[in-house]
Amino acid sequence: MAFIIGFAVLVVGAVGWLVWRSRHGTRLLDDINADELHAGYLAACSLADAGDLEAAAGRFESALADSVRIHGAADPFTLELMGLLAAVRVGTGDLDDALDLRERAHAAAPEGVGRISATLDLAAVRLMRRDLADAHRLYRDALDAARAQLDGMHPEVGAALVGLARASAAQGDTEAAVLLLAEAAEHHVATVGIDHPDRVAAARDHSLLAAGSVTGAELARGDLLVARALRTEALAEAERRHGEDHRETVIALNALGEVLRELRDTRAAYRAFERASAICTHLPGGPHREALVADHCLVRVMLTQGDARSAAEVLLDLPAPPEYKAWVEARAAE
Repeated sequence: MAFIIGFAVLVVGAVGWLVWRSRHGTRLLDDINADELHAGYLAACSLADAGDLEAAAGRFESALADSVRIHGAADPFTLELMGLLAAVRVGTGDLDDALDLRERAHAAAPEGVGRISATLDLAAVRLMRRDLADAHRLYRDALDAARAQLDGMHPEVGAALVGLARASAAQGDTEAAVLLLAEAAEHHVATVGIDHPDRVAAARDHSLLAAGSVTGAELARGDLLVARALRTEALAEAERRHGEDHRETVIALNALGEVLRELRDTRAAYRAFERASAICTHLPGGPHREALVADHCLVRVMLTQGDARSAAEVLLDLPAPPEYKAWVEARAAE
């Protein structure tokens, strides 16, 4: 009898362990996989920051496959990885791969600001590929949706205005581009103040297009890849001639960050503006306008990334219209 009871206890215990394992073991395995996924994500980001884009692409591809398996194709982290890998693929010149990734992300993006951002991401790749009709349509769709669904101060409204201006200029419709850039300039004055780089850039591009200038108008005319190459070269030249801690290097970093933001490479844009802001703390005779430019751009990148809380913290000590500060604080409190 004792043997039977002991055997029964053993069986019940074994069944109980199997039930527990079926309920919790998969979760534990997923936790381990998620830790490995996060480690791969961090390694890929480090490689991208160091400029080793091919190695970063391999790590991001592996992390993306794992994220789809663990979290699903429509999970926010999966969509973030698609965006990071697409940005790296643009950097390596693989625009076909970048397009495929942006299209996948667009199809899986949630309605609202997520879909609008994904539309802008896809439009930028189309513009880089010189698929001008498709780029124009996507930017128009994004602008219409942003105006209908988002607050007027949302950064994606300004991004859609500028993007549609780029696509219009690329198609030869300079008149429409000039009007859109003028509207973009007013939008940024109302949201972040007169010194914001988007306002300055929009006003500059407006004048370049209106005057029919070619020199310096690559960005104004929608040639984002040429603009990135030129501004990357300008940054290298500033570093060579002046060194790290110099106003000209900061100006070049901010200019490159503007292009990276239009390329929808928000991580690289963030790093450029972050570095520019940090350099300004070492320069004599501050505060500097270039620091204001960099910090306002950091706020916009954070808002585009959905990190309103960090944006509100940075904006707290910056000069900006009270209405804009209140809007950002409200987003942070949501």
